[in-house]
Amino acid sequence: MGFAAALTVGTGALQAYGQYKSGQDKGKAEDYNASVAREAAELELEAGKYNADQTRKAGKKLTSSQEARIAANGVALSGSPLLVMEESQRNYETDAFLEEYNAKIAAKRGLSDAEYRAQLAKNYRNEGTINAATTLLSTSANTFLKYGNTGPTTTRTPTLNTRTTPSVVGNNSAAGAQAGFNRAMRR
Repeated sequence: MGFAAALTVGTGALQAYGQYKSGQDKGKAEDYNASVAREAAELELEAGKYNADQTRKAGKKLTSSQEARIAANGVALSGSPLLVMEESQRNYETDAFLEEYNAKIAAKRGLSDAEYRAQLAKNYRNEGTINAATTLLSTSANTFLKYGNTGPTTTRTPTLNTRTTPSVVGNNSAAGAQAGFNRAMRR
């Protein structure tokens, strides 16, 4: 009976530890995923700024090239040639703005994912702790109910056979009752 109770409590404790550890490990994994999402968001912003700068440089390079060609052909930088150069510069600036804007949107999405992952990590840790506590409490309660002060609940209490038998001369009824009790105890 003592070994069975100890085995039951030990098994419950091991199960509780497994639930707790599982919650901690899931939380740790989600913390890592959150840090990866934050890092990816930062990289999105940097990439957006870099791409926007490259687009602006390409625009300036094109405008300079257009200006040089126009001047080489002896045309004045006014009227249609100037309008074409200004339109090209505006297009490149719009493209650069869109590069930065899209990078900011992607970064916000990454930061939102990081926040979600951090909350998920917290939830996993709480879940593991609550499951472990529940297992410990239910194991303790069940062990007490099964192996508490009165012993196992399946123990049969022997009863004394109270059936009366006809008296025979010389028969001791107290001795007969004792013999019936002893037989019941051996079962």
